[in-house]
Amino acid sequence: MLFEGSQPYSVCTNMTADRQDFVSGYYIFSAFPRGDGVSAYAHFLNCCEKLGIPDVTELLQQMMILDYLICNQDRHFGNFGAIRDAVTLEWMGFAPIFDSGTSLWFDQYATKINALADAPAKPFAATQQEQLALAKKACKRWISRRWMDAKTMCLLFLNRPILANRTAHRFWPMLWPRAVNF
Repeated sequence: MLFEGSQPYSVCTNMTADRQDFVSGYYIFSAFPRGDGVSAYAHFLNCCEKLGIPDVTELLQQMMILDYLICNQDRHFGNFGAIRDAVTLEWMGFAPIFDSGTSLWFDQYATKINALADAPAKPFAATQQEQLALAKKACKRWISRRWMDAKTMCLLFLNRPILANRTAHRFWPMLWPRAVNF
């Protein structure tokens, strides 16, 4: 973050390049009617498949698992989606994870945090545990063989430049129980 006077500005790299558009999960989810009895999760994956968006399942599952690990409570359909070429309309793939600000027990005093307590979730289930179950059910073999263990994922998240080293160590005791529980 950069300040000009008292005004903060983000200096993050833009996730889209020239001629690329971000298409929110909402527009993808709304592209086709949802059938009776079809879960929001299954419908979103079906829409992605019909639209031809590549490699969505594993990346969506990674997002859901990371959201569980960091206790992100606000992953609504507007803050995830896909990238496409603005000229050819060819899908480039799933957008990088962004907007994880409502996480890491943002609204609680450190002494009141219960890392293993379930928390609200969006957009595919009402709670973190229910949403995590969707990702785990769909990718059990993939998690065990190809995805980093939860401890490594937490460390990668905590080593992002936005979290200074003096801050990261404060979150580890809260993230570790979730990682072990995962």
